[in-house]
Order: sequence, then structure tokens, then C-alpha cells
Amino acid sequence: MNTNKLAKNIKLAIFDADGVLTDGGLYFADDGTEFRRFNSLDGLGIKLLKNNGIEPAVITARTSLAVKNRIKELGIKYLYQAQNDKLVVFNNLIKKLHLKKQQCAFVGDDITDLPIMTQVGLPIAVANAHDLVKENAYMTTKKTGGNGAVREVCDFILKAQGKFDSAIESYLARPQSISQSLSMTKFQKHCYQTLKTQVPAGKVISYAGLAQLMGCPKSMRAVGQAMGKNPYAPTVPCHRVVKSNGELGGFNDAITVKIKRLKEEGVEVKDGKIINFKRHLFIKHSL
Repeated sequence: MNTNKLAKNIKLAIFDADGVLTDGGLYFADDGTEFRRFNSLDGLGIKLLKNNGIEPAVITARTSLAVKNRIKELGIKYLYQAQNDKLVVFNNLIKKLHLKKQQCAFVGDDITDLPIMTQVGLPIAVANAHDLVKENAYMTTKKTGGNGAVREVCDFILKAQGKFDSAIESYLARPQSISQSLSMTKFQKHCYQTLKTQVPAGKVISYAGLAQLMGCPKSMRAVGQAMGKNPYAPTVPCHRVVKSNGELGGFNDAITVKIKRLKEEGVEVKDGKIINFKRHLFIKHSL
């Protein structure tokens, strides 16, 4: 089974909680308070998926306040607890997101996960999974649940889709000089913050659109100048800012870098223009 090829299609990564996001242990204090153990590596992996156009979700048979709080902390929108029939939730979720089963991965550890695992495009078992789960999985992680298995899956999917290098690029970049930070105007800071926090991977926005989003509709020229001085790429994704007719516009680096970063986020370019521009165009009320 070519798991790399299957992973290229993934748009939704679903995780079980106990035994996958955690080590499977149930810890109780003397007063009956229940605890869970999570892994910080997994948390960043999930955030990297989300930042690169892959939606994370959690479907679990148990109910836990600790899981709820952890999922909220990670910014995961789709959490389903106390789900004895996980397949029903799965079918409703992919219908809501307009996805096909082949575009979904599921990471599980026990036989309650099998109904979904036999339906998705990429079923994955963690190293500590039940033997039946491993038999029905297309791949098994080297690491166990709660000990980096989820991060292993996240990295694998990002690498298969050619997004891994750009996803971690900002962590390898040298810090910007103090002089750059001091010379930056309030408008530039507002421009970079708005772009970074509101325009997601897989979307593009025009210079005028970004100015409008900032609440400065007449400042499109200033937006263009700010993009040309952006010292934080690709953390501040100026490659997502294009002309209103779908043409790429300017870029600080070689234009091939802009095309590469857009392609890694699922935005194709042909003859210097965005393919299916209207579909990729970010509109504020769409989120």
C-alpha cells in the first residue's frame, strides 16, 4: 500500500483521544478527580496541520474535561465525546465539510475505531494499538499514543503533501534585527497581524481586500509596500496576497518561491494567475 500517495489527498485528520492523544492510562486522585497525560510534540504537530490546510478532529467514546480543555487549547473546532457509534459522527462530519472518505485519515488504537478505519482513505494505528486495529491499518506508527505518535502522523502527512519544509521554515529562520522591529510602522504591524491571523492556508486575498479587512479600504498601495518589506515570511504569509484579477503580483523573493508556497497550500498557478481564483479568494464572511 502506497501510504505516501494516500496521504497526499488528506484534508481531514481524525484522532481518537484515549490511547492516541494520551498514553491510554486513566489516572485518578484520591478524591476521584480524573487526569489525562498529553504530549506537547503532538500539540504542535496538530497546529502545523491546521496551519497548512488540513483540518484536525477528535472523536472519542469517553467524556473527559481534560480532553475538552486540551482540544480547546489546540484550537480544534471538531470534538465529539461520548460517541459509542463513531461512524455516524464521521459520516455527518464529512458531509458538513463536503469531503470524500478518501480525503480523511483516522488514527486509532482499539476495536471501537474499526468502523471508521475501514472507511477512510488512510487508516493509521498507533504502536500500542490492539492487534486487530493494526491488521486493518495501512500504516502503524513507531511511537505509542501519548508519546509522539500523533506528531509522527502529522509530520508524515505534511511531508507527503510537500508542506513540511515550509511549515517549519519559520522555526529555522534567524530572528529579525532590533533595527527592523524598531523601524516598523504601526500600519505594517497591523497589516502583518491581519494577514497572519485571518487569511488561512489555501486562500488568497487581493491587496484591496487586505486593506478592507484591516479597516483601511483606501490603503491598498500601502499594503503593497508593506508586503514588499515583510521581514517575517513565510510566518506572515505574504505569498497569499495577489492582484484583484488573480495575477500573482510582486514578491520579495523569486516569484517561483511564491508559486511553490501557494502550491503547497493547494493553490495552483498557471501562466502567472491563480487557477479557480474565485474559489480560493478569501472573503471575510466565509469564515
